[in-house]
Amino acid sequence: MVRAKLVDVEGSRERLHEAMYETLYPSRAEHSEIIDKALVFECFDENANICGWVWFYRLVDEDAVWSIHAMVLPNYRKRFFSQTLVNTLSGVVYALGCDTVRAENDNMDLLVHFGGIETDEGVDLQLPFFWS
Repeated sequence: MVRAKLVDVEGSRERLHEAMYETLYPSRAEHSEIIDKALVFECFDENANICGWVWFYRLVDEDAVWSIHAMVLPNYRKRFFSQTLVNTLSGVVYALGCDTVRAENDNMDLLVHFGGIETDEGVDLQLPFFWS
């Protein structure tokens, strides 16, 4: 099971930034300029190994709309987005003031799978959301 943790946010940002460059993450240059403004969840497996990150940026002109991004390490790609992880992330960001999660990138298909609506800006998933 993958578990998201919101601890040591500064350290999580640094580890994410390093991993982006080590794995040649697409758009790493754009993210490196603004990663210090992101809410970063570091994700761990049952043995406390880092298996990826999910991070959110609050949109400047829409405070309650947050853009989602993810970087999953190769060994975890098939089992990363579990029901527990999705419900945890959606509950926490909703509690922090997010009403809409927006995917503008590779995560669009994931949000469509959960019932997100395609818009001109990407795919929007309205919160609160619970995957049952």
